[in-house]
Amino acid sequence: MLIKTCCFISTKEIKEENLFFTSEKIRGAVKKAIDDGYTNFISSFENMIDLIFADIVTEYMQANSSITLEGAISNSSKLDNNDYFFNRLLSKCNTVGVTSIQNDDCTDKRNRLMIDFSQMVIFLNENDFTHYAKRNKKEIIIIKD
Repeated sequence: MLIKTCCFISTKEIKEENLFFTSEKIRGAVKKAIDDGYTNFISSFENMIDLIFADIVTEYMQANSSITLEGAISNSSKLDNNDYFFNRLLSKCNTVGVTSIQNDDCTDKRNRLMIDFSQMVIFLNENDFTHYAKRNKKEIIIIKD
């Protein structure tokens, strides 16, 4: 059976006052992906909204053992993170990939790889990577914050 993979890409933080409503929109998009047969999810763990996406996926993992989470980290220095929320979610990942061991910004490369390994991409707002996903014929959900 083919494992269907969905990733989440956000290129900016959202305003705190929008956090709850945006989180609920992400929850709806993850539910739609699961209803459409997606069981593997990739998060970049880059910022708070990426962690919220990962947290939502882990909630679904509790009810459905076929759902998995992967971490896609842009560079190895980000793994030296003392944030409890970050580390709790990272520990729930089946795999963690690191784009670069250098302390450079490999965000663009990481985002393209996430798209390449996914059949569906959930975007928080349209951005340059949305066009990359469209060119590569990915299923797309765009959430507006």
